[in-house]
Amino acid sequence: MRALIACLLIMLASIALAQSTEDDTAPEAPAIPALPLRSYDSGWTRWTNRDAGEPIFEIEDTHLFPFNWIVSDAAIDIDDLHDADFLDALLDQHDFEYDEEATDGNCDTAKLASYGSSDMFCVPGADAMPFGHIFLALFDSE
Repeated sequence: MRALIACLLIMLASIALAQSTEDDTAPEAPAIPALPLRSYDSGWTRWTNRDAGEPIFEIEDTHLFPFNWIVSDAAIDIDDLHDADFLDALLDQHDFEYDEEATDGNCDTAKLASYGSSDMFCVPGADAMPFGHIFLALFDSE
């Protein structure tokens, strides 16, 4: 495999962490759902989207999400994504700005439903990824 896939980070374009509120205090960082890698192929990746029978990531009336590959200097443990200090450093280190013209691919939460799976299916896959520790940042353009 050309790239080591560490984890999947879901980032919504509508989240504006840099904006301040009326009293000029930064908003509280949102919980970011992280999906563990289930399997991959040269043309796709598949991510587990269930925990204790419930979807980890679900947005009503939306099933297609553009993504960007993010290359990390080190492997990221999925549990680190629940640590506010780690998330602050991660957001400072990488550019998560949504650019509709510069996405790397798409993920679909409904593609595998006809097979009885709630997994998220993303294309392209490992062959198209850059080298390194990779995670995907998904965007909801709304």
